[in-house]
Amino acid sequence: MVRGRLDTTEYVFEDRTTCLLGRADDCSPRLPNDEHHRTVSRHHCLLDISPPAARIRDFGSLNGTYVNETRIGRREPGQTPEEASASAFPEHDLADGDEIRLGETVFRVGIATGGRKRTLVLARCGKCGRELGDAADVGEYVCASCQAEPSAVLRMLLELARGGRRELAP
Repeated sequence: MVRGRLDTTEYVFEDRTTCLLGRADDCSPRLPNDEHHRTVSRHHCLLDISPPAARIRDFGSLNGTYVNETRIGRREPGQTPEEASASAFPEHDLADGDEIRLGETVFRVGIATGGRKRTLVLARCGKCGRELGDAADVGEYVCASCQAEPSAVLRMLLELARGGRRELAP
């Protein structure tokens, strides 16, 4: 949470989860049921988190859910929460840095991707051993001269496959 009457709190989700936001006891994160948060519905919106993807959907709130100050949903004027719960509200993708506003409370979305570590090496031809001149991911490469002999490339690939190279397994 980055703005509002509550302490700044960080919520971290590393696994697939859904979160119901609002003032009701079964919400998490739960906003207080006090005079400062009356514009937040009991069951305001839903976050669907599957790192690194995140989506949000309004649950028919009275005052609306906002992403970057654009209203993404709310129930129609005069519609009851029960009537709104029968409506289908669209989901919206969230991106790193997006701000979600419920009433006066604002949450900032932070999406961090660990990504796989890369090991770079000086690339060499897997057949003749000639340096290819550029750093590249670990793996087998074939220079242009050796590529001109398709049967030699095929023999090299078969040797690697017989040796149990996982990159060549189906």
